[in-house]
Amino acid sequence: MKRVLPTVTVFLFGGGLYCCLEVLWRGFSHPSMAVVGGLCIVAISFLDGLRCPTALKMLLAGLAVTLIEGVSGLVINLLWGWNVWDYSAYSLNLYGQVCLMYFFVWVLLAYPGMLFCRVLQRYVFT
Repeated sequence: MKRVLPTVTVFLFGGGLYCCLEVLWRGFSHPSMAVVGGLCIVAISFLDGLRCPTALKMLLAGLAVTLIEGVSGLVINLLWGWNVWDYSAYSLNLYGQVCLMYFFVWVLLAYPGMLFCRVLQRYVFT
């Protein structure tokens, strides 16, 4: 239980922040993105706890976010037909759900994500 509350808090704050960033980036969001964003920030928080160089953590976080986005896209966009996002106009995309350009964006955003999680955990749970 000691670890559950911080994880749930990171999930909720991260999901909300993800939606806010998405509104700033593309002008709108979708409720499903709060769940996807929450899962992504929890993965980033977990990876930040690894004992390895920050650059490797960022790369792993980019891979994790891309994997979460890919699986979520297959369900949300292709299976359920909600069409929340579509990267098919970008080169090197996979079924329009992930693309190489956004993989690099997630790698770069991983470090601020790690800092966000550290701040949450330090000031909310100490």
